[in-house]
Amino acid sequence: MYHERQNTSVMLKERLDTGIAVYKAGLTDRMIMRGDHGRKDYAVEQGVPAEHIFMDHAGFSTYESMYRAKEIFQAESLIVVTQKYHMYRALYDAKAMGIEA
Repeated sequence: MYHERQNTSVMLKERLDTGIAVYKAGLTDRMIMRGDHGRKDYAVEQGVPAEHIFMDHAGFSTYESMYRAKEIFQAESLIVVTQKYHMYRALYDAKAMGIEA
């Protein structure tokens, strides 16, 4: 189980599982993930092709993640998967940068 093997919080696992479900439902064809490669490995184990996962190692805040999504990863639209606490800020930042979210 990922939670035990990677010492990952239940909240993070739920976000990963939600992002994977969004991908598998065909709502997106790529994923941008913050954090370490353990998260990417988990998504690959769940059937997401590695070449469809882009790691953002420098997105240390919600603002930086949205900025990098736009400027580095050239995202024009996003489905944001995060916890409720961060969601309003993430949507605000994305829209302020011209990203449909």
